[in-house]
Order: sequence, then structure tokens, then C-alpha cells
Amino acid sequence: MQRNGRILRQGNQCKRVEIFRYITEGSFDAYLYQLIEKKQIAISQFLEGSALLRREEEDCSNLVLEYGEIKALALGNPMIKRRVEVHNVLGRTRMNQRARRKELLKLQEVKAAAPEQIETRKERIRQIEEDIRRYQNEKEVIPREERMAFGEELLAEIRRNLIHKERVFDIYQGFQVVLPDYMERDKLFVYLQSSGRYKVNMKDAKALGCSQRLDHVLENLAEEREQALLALQAKEDELVHAREELAKGNPYDNTVEALEQKLARIDEMLEKEGTAV
Repeated sequence: MQRNGRILRQGNQCKRVEIFRYITEGSFDAYLYQLIEKKQIAISQFLEGSALLRREEEDCSNLVLEYGEIKALALGNPMIKRRVEVHNVLGRTRMNQRARRKELLKLQEVKAAAPEQIETRKERIRQIEEDIRRYQNEKEVIPREERMAFGEELLAEIRRNLIHKERVFDIYQGFQVVLPDYMERDKLFVYLQSSGRYKVNMKDAKALGCSQRLDHVLENLAEEREQALLALQAKEDELVHAREELAKGNPYDNTVEALEQKLARIDEMLEKEGTAV
């Protein structure tokens, strides 16, 4: 251990090192490595099941397998070595099986929630398309003086409405300008509303800028529609993927079962030999 410490210690400038472990078949080495193996198993079980510590769990599990292999070599029994090998493969496969089970649970949640989310996105697209047509039909040129007066009154009403219920302030280009029921003083906004509802930031807005910000939202409804279409396509693709993966099931289940049966047969043979594992 002292020599290993000198190799792994910070400041070692060697680009490559080799660590050798010497064991004696049929000696007390098997018992010592068994102790280390049991300690490492306990650590792995403590870490098991934590998503945040997934990497640590895998690292520790690999150490358990390594210690088990060394123990088997020290015992000098080929059947025990075979048991350790099967046990190692079984351990790795079980980890993959658990990971796949978690993945399938998440996919099941996606499958259950996606249909409603898809319908919500479709309705949003329908609303935007109706509002695009409304804006095209009712858009008009507003004189600068009217824009100034509109903006001054809107800003005054926004400040007065900080603690009041939601209400309609006015009609602008065929859309309702809605004062929300709650706003933080440094996050002022209004809604433009017709078939759909669109949030318009009014923080630091000047009187003339109020109508300009409303115009910007209305002029970009087509882009809003494109974003909604992309969101719909992504959700539909997600649902297709979830259904395909759920149909595949967990491919590790059969492998785990086969390995467990193989391990049971080896244990039965060792028991007949009177060899403790």
C-alpha cells in the first residue's frame, strides 16, 4: 500500500506506471481479499439506486469484481473462479437491467402525458392562426399622438394595477390589452389576447414604446406559429420513440434469469464438493 501511495500521490510525473499484485494460491491471501470484497460490497450497496452517484456506484462495483477475482485466484479452485466470473457478469447485467427499468418508467410517463400535451399544442397553433388572420384584417395605422397618449395611460394603469384583479385595459389592433392580476414592480408586463394570449414585456418601456412592443408581438405571430409547430413535432416524435422503446421491453431480463440459473447450478456443484464460497 505504501508503494501504491507513492505511485498515485500528487506530483508523480511518470506518464505510465504498472501496479503488480502478488498472491499465493491456497494461502491466507484469499481470506484477506474476501474481507476487502465484503467491505466494497457494502459501499456499493449504500451507493446503489442514487442517480446522482451513478458513476461512483459503477466504479465501486468494478472494484468488488476485481477483489472477487483475486480472491478466486488465491483459492486455486477453477469452479470458484468460474463462479466469480459468472457473478461478475450477472452484477453488470443487473445494473444494466435496473437502468433500463428506470428508463422504461420514464418512457411510460411520457407515453401517458404526451397525448394531452399534443392536443394542447394543436390548440395553441389553431389559436395563433386565427389571431394572424385577425391581425391582418384589423391592422390599422395609428398616429404618433394617439400612440403617445395610449402609452402614457397604459403605463399609469399598469402601475395602479399591481395589486388589482386581472382586467381589460383597452382594444389594440383588434386584440384585448389585459392587465394581469399580479406583477412584480421590476417585471411589468401585459397580455395581448384574442383567440390566444401573448405576454408582452413592459419593463422600462416609454410611452411611445408601449405600442411598438405590442406591434412587435403581433408582427411576429407567424414566427410564434413556427415555434409552436416545432414544439408539436418534437412532442409527437417523443411519443413515437417512447412507444417503440416500450415495445422492446427490457432485453436484460432474460439474460439475468439465465445467469442466475447458471450461478445456482455452480453453487449446487460447489456445495456437493463441500467448498464454501
